[in-house]
Amino acid sequence: MFTRTGGTADPNSPQTCALQGAALNSGASSVGQAVDTNGCSAGLGLVDGTSYAVVLSASNVQGADQVARYDNGIGMLTYDITPPTVASSTPTVVTDTGADGTLNVGDTLVLSFSEPVLVSQVTLGNLSLNNGHTLSSSTLAANSAVGGYASSFTLTLAGTPTLAVGDTLTIASAQVLDRASNAATANAVFTVPAFVAGTPTGVAATAGNAQATVTWTAPAGNGGSAVTGYRVQLATNLGGPYSDAGGGCLPATTLASTTPSCVASGLSNGTTYYAKVAAQNGVGLGNYSTASTGATPTALVNGVCGTANGVASTFTPSAGLCTAGNASAVTDGSPWAWSCAGTAGGTTASCSAPNTSLPTNNGTGRARLVPGHNWVVDHADSGGFIPTTGHAKSPPNLPPGIHFPYGLFDVKLTGGDLNSSTSLVLTYPANLPPGTAYWKYGPEPGNAAPHWYQYPNAVISGNQITLTLTDGLQGDSDLSGNGVILDPGGPGGVPGGATGIPSLSEWGLLLLSACLGLMGLVFARRSSARGL
Repeated sequence: MFTRTGGTADPNSPQTCALQGAALNSGASSVGQAVDTNGCSAGLGLVDGTSYAVVLSASNVQGADQVARYDNGIGMLTYDITPPTVASSTPTVVTDTGADGTLNVGDTLVLSFSEPVLVSQVTLGNLSLNNGHTLSSSTLAANSAVGGYASSFTLTLAGTPTLAVGDTLTIASAQVLDRASNAATANAVFTVPAFVAGTPTGVAATAGNAQATVTWTAPAGNGGSAVTGYRVQLATNLGGPYSDAGGGCLPATTLASTTPSCVASGLSNGTTYYAKVAAQNGVGLGNYSTASTGATPTALVNGVCGTANGVASTFTPSAGLCTAGNASAVTDGSPWAWSCAGTAGGTTASCSAPNTSLPTNNGTGRARLVPGHNWVVDHADSGGFIPTTGHAKSPPNLPPGIHFPYGLFDVKLTGGDLNSSTSLVLTYPANLPPGTAYWKYGPEPGNAAPHWYQYPNAVISGNQITLTLTDGLQGDSDLSGNGVILDPGGPGGVPGGATGIPSLSEWGLLLLSACLGLMGLVFARRSSARGL
């Protein structure tokens, strides 16, 4: 007896097969749909895809008109005459590991059948790939197999696969067998489908006045379907919640544009916002990016030059650059130049300060400290370009025969790392004359008395001199490694560019005078002795 328990409806359930002929005592019978002289006395009408509970009953005659009946439930069966097929011609991309919109190592695809098929036959070796592409050392594993049969299999890419969207994966029909040993009537063919695009990268938000400009970089891969737009969301907390941005970042605008930027308006000044972006293609919306750093809109501010604007300066201006806005780096030139950039869309102001007039009234000059080792100019105690005489920092004398065409230079550097070096670049209005050297006044190691000497660590090129100074060594007039450098000196030479005759020191001049006097005395005595 066959009694339906599930599956397709069977209006004739329960159905009975009365065995006849040799089947009655053979010990084994094949029960079929048709009448069989050694099987069912009447054809069965079992329905394909229906599950039945089966009961076998046997009886014999014991005595007059007495029938003994023996029932044996032999279990459940599903009547199946339908061959297996592919459940879907497009396997599902389960994971895009890098969320980059490309098929790479670690990504997986699921191949599904209409019913459980024999696992031992659905193998990577029986899976062929077209277009000359390969699966390399990828793996194919059954999902939730029962009794050696499974309805779906996961293909995990590994090694150096070249699988691409549009490729077909094929398993021969003979390898696709269901529990009833029905073989597929056609090859199982799976086409690799397009999937969502990768995640945008480099998302940044730049604050403006009650708005923020959001920018990003398109994803590395589009999942096999062209990117058609983006969706931008904002939050006032890094962890969210995030919601669609407004203004030019409304979904209606960004989903219809592939431009990697938009301006979200209607924001609150003083509030920090974070942005995320996802790419849209023909399959759907991809994953949202990681959040940008925070952007805090502020009221519009126009750049305004500060008190240093227009004021002559020997050294690179560093204070009072801007009254409003953000100061740029100061350009080394004549004049000094910088800008004050407005914020939140405000205007930028261009600022400048002239170089200092030289004490010799023959042009202007400037001095630039090369950054490093924390050295700074002590503006209050630096004379800058000074005259050779008459200034509080002018030396008491000059080296004999040496002319200083641009006067002298005085600087005090402070705050430097102990015993470290730094450089100053001095710029004059014209090329320095041939034979010019940099002369310094002060003590040297081994000679503590202040005196003039040519400084060897000065490089003269055209109208510039680069001084390299080391804390506590020659050139630092305090001769102490104390984070302070004192540097009085200047470019000088013999007028006309001639090489000067070496001069004697004061002691040398006294010695020469004594020698001449002695020679005169000797000559006078000899003349007297001769009676001259």
